[in-house]
Amino acid sequence: MKQLSPFNEYRYDLVVAYVLKRINALFDIYDFVKIHALVDAIHVAETGRPVIGGVLESWEHGPVAKPAYDRAKRILEGRESADKFDVVTLNGPRPMAGAKSTYAPDTDEFCASELSAMDRAIDVFNSMGHDELYAYFHNPKTFIGYAWNEARRTRRNLSWREILEAYERDKGDTQNLARLTLNAAGA
Repeated sequence: MKQLSPFNEYRYDLVVAYVLKRINALFDIYDFVKIHALVDAIHVAETGRPVIGGVLESWEHGPVAKPAYDRAKRILEGRESADKFDVVTLNGPRPMAGAKSTYAPDTDEFCASELSAMDRAIDVFNSMGHDELYAYFHNPKTFIGYAWNEARRTRRNLSWREILEAYERDKGDTQNLARLTLNAAGA
């Protein structure tokens, strides 16, 4: 996968804070990395540009950008972004940390297409439990699951072109802006 833009920690924090405020949820590390993967995949498929940036790798548990995982881990350990996230310990079969947003980013930080991509990712997160969400990112019938499966099968990172093509199949519509932008970027 060609990196369209480097991972941007500031934008990552803004997107996660926006999503958490909208759904009033508690995110664990899995949620942190999956919201990034889904928001960027949707936005790239529609515009050819990521919201946050980075390369989506084909990890065992789905698509993940390593810098997003590292950032989420530092946030959940309480080492970074304490002004934006309140970290709590989750008790259960496997104790872990979760975070909720204490910060509401100004929507002027995002363009209309970014807000739309985040809202669609929120719809996916709101409509599924953890197990269903896990299946969504692995299902070859979803656009992101298709790209993840292809990347796992060939032992490489996800391809923006495969994400775009699977997204177009799902929508039944050609995303001309995304296609032109990815062609110009050589992705």
